[in-house]
Amino acid sequence: MVEVSNPGSGRAEDVVLVASLPDGLEHKSGAVVTIDIGTLNPGESRKARLSLTAIAGGLQEIELKAAGTGELLAETTARVEVAEPELRLALRTPDQEITGQQGSYVLQLENTGLVATANVRARYQLPAGFQFVSANRGGRYLAAERTVEWFVGTLNPGETTEFLADLQAGKSGRSAHRVSAQTDFGDLASAEEVTQEEGSADLQLELAALPDGGA
Repeated sequence: MVEVSNPGSGRAEDVVLVASLPDGLEHKSGAVVTIDIGTLNPGESRKARLSLTAIAGGLQEIELKAAGTGELLAETTARVEVAEPELRLALRTPDQEITGQQGSYVLQLENTGLVATANVRARYQLPAGFQFVSANRGGRYLAAERTVEWFVGTLNPGETTEFLADLQAGKSGRSAHRVSAQTDFGDLASAEEVTQEEGSADLQLELAALPDGGA
């Protein structure tokens, strides 16, 4: 809300308010917003509302000018601190991975920011050679993308939540597990965990007949 006042003894005519917006704030009219205030009588003030959308966090500065007939001009800067969503993501893998065996992989998501973050989605990109078995909390497997996706919803400041996926390792060697957290504004957090899969072991017994006379 911007207030324009006339502290003088004469009329301020054709007053126009001009707001120049920083990159982190957005208005439907663009980067420069013009509002006609009209005529202000001596001692009169009038308020104008700026409906802005924050598209970046941090300190945002709005340059404001009020101009009227007769070279009337007033300038000021409004500073707005925009709280930015912050998420932290981690992936816990089994202590040992053996080809052909099933293991549980836990994705942990924490809101480390100062504001609640809405419409959060978590994604787990399966490494090559791994097979999807199951996922908890409504996780769905997108076979074409080899991705497990969960809808997290809203995370409040300081809140932590976990999601589990059961996978089966299909080959030995190193594999990269990639996870990410997204909102309507794009990716907010990502993590990668590299694991080493060991080949499976097996035992076989054969019974051989001894030659005649053997003990």
